[in-house]
Amino acid sequence: MLNSKHSTVPATRKTVSSIPVLCLITAPVTMILSSQQDAAFAFASLAVVFSSYITLVVLFVPKMRRLITRGEWQSEQQDTMKTGSSTNNNEEEKSRLLEKENRELEKIIAEKEERVSELRQQLQDRQQLRSRRRSSNPSPDKLGRGNCDGSRVHLLYK
Repeated sequence: MLNSKHSTVPATRKTVSSIPVLCLITAPVTMILSSQQDAAFAFASLAVVFSSYITLVVLFVPKMRRLITRGEWQSEQQDTMKTGSSTNNNEEEKSRLLEKENRELEKIIAEKEERVSELRQQLQDRQQLRSRRRSSNPSPDKLGRGNCDGSRVHLLYK
């Protein structure tokens, strides 16, 4: 269980002590208004909203007061603005680098695709040449062992 009485933040102790007081007020009033459901609901709802508001005020008003009186408010705003602008510059630089890399990769892909299309065309030309030779040359069974077609050897070394 959280023991907030020994908390180092004084506002937490104030908040924790204000909530039971609000409950001590809200519970009896809600019981008295039990015959009127709308009024009981409205009172309980307002109590919850009010307790939340009190908690926020007790926690953050002292901090805001301290920031404003010490002048830390302006320095934090300037730090935020500096950090924000440097973040934007870093993001812009990263974006530019990524775009440059993207363009380079697109060029490489285009070159590779061009090379692939050239190789496909060469393959298609060779297949057409082979099919023409097969139709014009006798079948390999009719060729003797010593007969060798030099054009086939030439294609292997291109």
